[in-house]
Amino acid sequence: MGLDENNVVSPPVVIRPRTTAEVFAILAYCTSTQIAVVQQGGNTGPVRGSPPAFDEVVLNLGRMDSIRGFDEVSGIVVADSGVVLEKLGGWLAEGGFMSPLDLGAKGSCHIGGNVATNAGGLCLLRYGSLHGTVLGLEAVLPDGTTLDNLSTLRKQLFIGSEGTIGAVTAVYILTPPRAKSTNVALLALSSFAFEFWDGAALDLARNTLHHVRFPDEISGDSNSQVPFFWVLVETQGSEQSHDLEKLERFLDLVMSGSAESGPVVLDWLVAQDAAQATNSLLRPLTARKYLLESNRTSMNGHRNIEDRSPRNMEHGLALMKRDFVGYSKSPAMLQLMKRFKDMIDPKGIMNPYKYLP
Repeated sequence: MGLDENNVVSPPVVIRPRTTAEVFAILAYCTSTQIAVVQQGGNTGPVRGSPPAFDEVVLNLGRMDSIRGFDEVSGIVVADSGVVLEKLGGWLAEGGFMSPLDLGAKGSCHIGGNVATNAGGLCLLRYGSLHGTVLGLEAVLPDGTTLDNLSTLRKQLFIGSEGTIGAVTAVYILTPPRAKSTNVALLALSSFAFEFWDGAALDLARNTLHHVRFPDEISGDSNSQVPFFWVLVETQGSEQSHDLEKLERFLDLVMSGSAESGPVVLDWLVAQDAAQATNSLLRPLTARKYLLESNRTSMNGHRNIEDRSPRNMEHGLALMKRDFVGYSKSPAMLQLMKRFKDMIDPKGIMNPYKYLP
């Protein structure tokens, strides 16, 4: 039987450990008996990284959901891999800090899964990728060896490895102070942007989602003079009025453009208060959840500008996109990745059939 990315397979057993020691025992046993293992977190990725492909047992880390500690001086938090991202963010907010990672799926996704797929998210440009904000990891190798406080090269190998070389059981994350002000703007464009929804998705959402407030002047009609592409921008700072002034000055600049190229932005709308930013279309996560899921031409809530692109933002390669990794990795690099996988997981039990072609 060949691989089928649309085939739904029921696992023979689901194992739900509570401690790193239990993960150690499980993986050591599976390696000795050559039982394949697929790890699961919040199951929010759509590229079939967490469901079994054939007869793998499922290692679900959802019960490992404790926040182990926090250093208020450095801003470093240590959390189990099963901690839901939204729970971590709420816990940090009580102390005046925030997670450097924010996703539309934050109510379900686990921090361990975010690390395994090297999630990008809404705050990537401001706070950087997990390769920088994750300071260390605790991980269990396929043979049961437990590695704690991984750093530098060893840490980087696990970030984005999609569960193919071991199980991440805890994460050390550098968290920034929570912003004191937030501004949200909706930008109208006439051509493609880095991350957007189009007019067809907007009209579908308008006709379906009656509980979402849409600004009256927005239309998705591609036959009219109204812009056909839309982008949400969120800025954060320390003083609301000053930050809003800077945002509006920037928007005026990109709207005026230059004599040669014309305006970058055709129109814009800034949320005037917290209620509008929270309850209307101008709330980034609301728009991402509803509008971008409506856009069937997008990939996982993100437009892949080039159809051949193997990049899938925070969802990884897994089963559905593993055959496209060659577009961004050379044959020599792929061979090195396979050699490293064979060295760490010689029996090939960790998330088989995924990630590498």
